[in-house]
Amino acid sequence: MRRGGSRWSIAMSALFGLSLVLPAAVHAATPVSLTFTTSITAAFYDDSVTFTASMSPAVAGMYVGFIDVTSSTSTFAYTDGAGVASLTIGGQYVRWVPGPNLLHAEFPGDATYAAATSNTVSIDVSQNPSSLSLTFSGGHVSGVVHSVDQLQIAIRMTATVCGGWIDLDQVPGGQVASGPASLVYNLDGTRGCGFNAVLVPQPLGVEHYQAFYTGAPDNVDSTTGVVAVPITPIAPTLALLVSPNPVEGGTTTFLTGELTTIDDPAYVAGSGTITFYEGTTNLGSADVMADGNVGQAAINLTFNAVGNHDLHAIWNGPTYASPATSPTVTLSVVQDIVHASNLHLNASGFYPVLDGYQDRLAIEGQLDEMASVAVTITSATTGAVVDRLWVPTREGMYTVWWDGRTSNEVALLGNPFWIRRLQVRPLVPQGLYHVTQVVSDAGGATLTVTKNVTVSYKSLHWFPGTLTLYGNQFIARGGNSGTISASSTYSRGARITLAPGPAGRYIAVGYQFTLPVALGYSALTFSVLGSGNASAVIGMQDSRLGTWPAGSPWIIDYFSPIAYTSTGYGWNHVAGNSTYNRIGRTVRGMVLALDWFSGRYDIASVKVTYRYALLR
Repeated sequence: MRRGGSRWSIAMSALFGLSLVLPAAVHAATPVSLTFTTSITAAFYDDSVTFTASMSPAVAGMYVGFIDVTSSTSTFAYTDGAGVASLTIGGQYVRWVPGPNLLHAEFPGDATYAAATSNTVSIDVSQNPSSLSLTFSGGHVSGVVHSVDQLQIAIRMTATVCGGWIDLDQVPGGQVASGPASLVYNLDGTRGCGFNAVLVPQPLGVEHYQAFYTGAPDNVDSTTGVVAVPITPIAPTLALLVSPNPVEGGTTTFLTGELTTIDDPAYVAGSGTITFYEGTTNLGSADVMADGNVGQAAINLTFNAVGNHDLHAIWNGPTYASPATSPTVTLSVVQDIVHASNLHLNASGFYPVLDGYQDRLAIEGQLDEMASVAVTITSATTGAVVDRLWVPTREGMYTVWWDGRTSNEVALLGNPFWIRRLQVRPLVPQGLYHVTQVVSDAGGATLTVTKNVTVSYKSLHWFPGTLTLYGNQFIARGGNSGTISASSTYSRGARITLAPGPAGRYIAVGYQFTLPVALGYSALTFSVLGSGNASAVIGMQDSRLGTWPAGSPWIIDYFSPIAYTSTGYGWNHVAGNSTYNRIGRTVRGMVLALDWFSGRYDIASVKVTYRYALLR
């Protein structure tokens, strides 16, 4: 609906109406003249205009009316000392009537001065110019409108006064929205004069809209041109991810399609199907699942042919969205290799005679993919296979053991695997053997590693041993009280003496023994031969304490185990541990006087007894 014509201002009518109730003047004989002027003779509807009437002769305080002949309305003012009456109307309080306005001034007369009418002045009043624009959006960054969007139309009017009425028409179709022109928000958060319309989603295609502005009484009417609004389908972007790439033949690779759009991800992230292709060959499809604002679909495939494979993906979704095709991704398929490392033997030789020393050979490796291992052991002399071992398909570290005995395996009819019989098997002959590991992965690739090992029938033989020192052959000494001297009782002996004093006094001597080179030790004992009037403490150094504590106060805790000697002449013993009380081939013993009231102990000799093992 269009709106037009003139609207009267209440404020204007009130001001002009005051002069209509004045009493009739009493005309005097003295004539006067009025000269009427206006500040402007052409104005817009909301402009302010100043009326001036000059009375001659100049008389102050005279009532002068300003008459709008066109509208038959008036207002008034009083003359000042110069006989001038002045009044400003219009602006934000009074609005003019558009068109020519004829005005003059009148003095109604009084007892002294006769009535007078001024000259007539014409003021041509116009409406403000205006211009109208129409923009549209689907509410997206890109500014496009999809068929699933509410259509947002922003109509903006440029004029001095923000007022009037705006209508929006669909062409063809007629009016679809209307409202007053006012300050409304723009998409960027600023405000402008106009009207915002939000329409329901429109079908795919092109719609046409036109806006009309009725500006009475402030502004002239204006109209936009017909604006074409394309209603487009959602156009997503499809990316193809291939991992791993490159990939070994026969190994699984994953194809993932990722669907995104800057416009409206919610409408595509969880809909439609992605199909994967190599050229025109369909490799498989998967439904799109939403992952936040991204749609994903994935399949896994195995490519056996070595070489390059050009892959792409196509998404087909609902009718309101366009299909999407990914860029081509080249998958490189390389020759399958076995991923295994550190295939080795734990020793270069072993001794399968059962005696607890290197009776078995550890065959080891690391599988970095699912694979199996076949182990074949052959004689370097004859080439004959003496045993076969297996590691079932697995991933990670593995160990299999060979006990140096011949295989008693048979192949069951129809069964390709070797089955070990549970029975005693003879040792293989002494000599050199090849241990071959063949690793096979799921793709059929193999890795072969051969190591050599020597088989020997040697076994551990144990022998007794004794190491003896004189009492004066100590190599360490320590203490905080007392003396260490030669013994007068025993030839080449030593005497430790502790004088009376407070608690915590001690004096000690230490002996060191070097064991022969051997593969093992056992039955380690430290013994002291001597006598005295006080009992001494004997002990063996704890190997965990490291080096001999030279130059520092001795602490009995350095030695474990400990024992006490008798005061009479004889051997005194403390049994140690072949591991705990040994530092390599070194064994250390101590004789200690601790907190005696007073006394002495004479050491004639010390010894270490042990057993040691050799291969024979």
